[in-house]
Amino acid sequence: MDDDELMGRITSNRPAIAPRTGPLLGALEDVVRGSRPPQRRKRFLVTGITLSLVLVGGTSAAFASPSLLSWLGFVPDKTVQHVTADGDVCAAGIIIHPEGVPADDASFLAARTLLMDIDFDTLQIPDDIRTDTNYAEREAAKTQSFSDWNAAHPEATMQPAAADLRTDMLFDTTYRLLTDGVTAQDLDASHFSLEGAGTCDAVAP
Repeated sequence: MDDDELMGRITSNRPAIAPRTGPLLGALEDVVRGSRPPQRRKRFLVTGITLSLVLVGGTSAAFASPSLLSWLGFVPDKTVQHVTADGDVCAAGIIIHPEGVPADDASFLAARTLLMDIDFDTLQIPDDIRTDTNYAEREAAKTQSFSDWNAAHPEATMQPAAADLRTDMLFDTTYRLLTDGVTAQDLDASHFSLEGAGTCDAVAP
């Protein structure tokens, strides 16, 4: 599934929000650009009230609940679910893609195997990722971008997705594990990417 198809499916499943006019789309692009530094195979998007999109690297649908599948609008390779300290249920679905190579590419297959072996319930977030203040700073910048938009457009206000720094950190940890694992096998870590979507408190665990 390409980005346009993913966005189309998500748009048809998310809650009703303000029309995506030219100015609104421009504001969303500003949020996207400010949410993370540009990276070739890892970026974080915010599109609407409860939705976050992630592009990072690969995954398995065996653990995806029907409610999550219904909300996402696509079948993920793997899912991440947890409950925050505030009691919000956060869930995300992930798909792994070959990046500029055929699906039987050795590097892509190695990355997919590594991903499928990850247990997100026990995956430990490295200290340098867990203590990285950039996650909170990007979340604050995202919230401020929405506040600025709402102040300028009271007729079409939006609310950002609920903060889910743990899932963000788990994605980055996963991407690191996959790239390190593929590289350790003398393979090319640029041959895969992860794509996903997630939300907090919009689906049952």
